[in-house]
Amino acid sequence: RQDAESERYEIAIKLMTLGDAVRERFDLLAAMRPQMSRLREQTSQTVTASAFIDGAVVVLEFLHGRNLIEFGVKPGARLDYHATAHGLLALAFGPPELLPTVAKGPLKAWTSVTITSEEGLIAAVEQVRRQGWASAPDQLMLGVNALAAPVFDHRGDWCGGLALVGSAQFITDPPAQQQLDE
Repeated sequence: RQDAESERYEIAIKLMTLGDAVRERFDLLAAMRPQMSRLREQTSQTVTASAFIDGAVVVLEFLHGRNLIEFGVKPGARLDYHATAHGLLALAFGPPELLPTVAKGPLKAWTSVTITSEEGLIAAVEQVRRQGWASAPDQLMLGVNALAAPVFDHRGDWCGGLALVGSAQFITDPPAQQQLDE
């Protein structure tokens, strides 16, 4: 806000609140980075980290895999809830009001097998909740799959996800037990 006499600006409560929110995101990414590196080394796949920011699932960072053909998602990209493993995690473990809102659609058909019905999405999210992980084979692009695990904060609240991303040849449906263990 601006001081009327000096015409100088000072920090208002909104800016302080925004600063706290941004700081928490960087703390989250700092906690995720060592796990991202470990996952890439052990699986050779691209690894992505996401968080729920301003009502969207946003890619925070990715590490290229160690395969001949690389897969990548730009940091800052917003992911569709219904067509990505990160998005399914948000629907399963994120704000309770999110799933009913998203399920009402529209749900874009990225491929011929993308989940596009309310019933199909609700069933997929229920499965993610039961198994504790999400995958999205051929949902966003044919021949591509992702395997994502939720990240919870110290209170047990969902705050984001880590995912392996790569060819369906290397991240199968269902995923290999070794990848699930990692």
